Amino acid sequence: MAAQAEAGVIKSFHKHGVFCVPSEFRLAVVQLQVGGVKADNLSRAKRLVKEAAARGAATCVLPECFNSPYGTSFFSQYAERIPGESTELLSEAARENQVYLVGGSIPEEDGGKLYNSCIVFGPDGKIILKHRKIHLFDIDVPGKIRFQESETLSPGDTLSMFETPFCKVGVGICYDIRFAELAQLYSRQEEEGVEGRDPTQQTLETVYTETVPESSELREADWSTELQLFPFDTSGREDSCWWR
Repeated sequence: MAAQAEAGVIKSFHKHGVFCVPSEFRLAVVQLQVGGVKADNLSRAKRLVKEAAARGAATCVLPECFNSPYGTSFFSQYAERIPGESTELLSEAARENQVYLVGGSIPEEDGGKLYNSCIVFGPDGKIILKHRKIHLFDIDVPGKIRFQESETLSPGDTLSMFETPFCKVGVGICYDIRFAELAQLYSRQEEEGVEGRDPTQQTLETVYTETVPESSELREADWSTELQLFPFDTSGREDSCWWR
């Protein structure tokens, strides 16, 4: 996939405590091809954020592991502390372009553990929040596929929500989307005050699991179906960004 920044106008509305008063804003979903050189990945991401902002985006969203190849063999090699090289560049990109920047995710090292972490920045370049992927993707289908994020990554344990002048945003990473209860907890956070509470202490009624399709066409069809189902699960809206 060629690097691109796709920007669209989002109509924001108040529903179940998720969105603010009616308004419109432009959100850019930044897709990019990731290679093995971290500096090149960072430079490409910064350029695309600038391009999206020039097209009127007020918020930009980068994909999971935008600064490194994705895989358990890469996480420790590309991991960095926060703040670090990647977050410094994202801070500059947010500040220079005056946008809210959802920094996809990067492998984070903290206290001897590795996390899949998303850092969000305000238009002033300051960090608003850090979300660590809660639901790690582990799958083992004998004779077909085996992938265990938990062999190298540790899970996050908190909900992460930030507020903009346009809407409130709950953050999730990849497999987090398979658990509709996470988004439902976000949607109820105003009434029940669950922000920052350990999600494992909540009552979760449904668990989803999935075999990841091997071909990119099947993967995109899989995500397309998931995104169509999302509003029915949560009475909300989901915007997703990935790389291949």
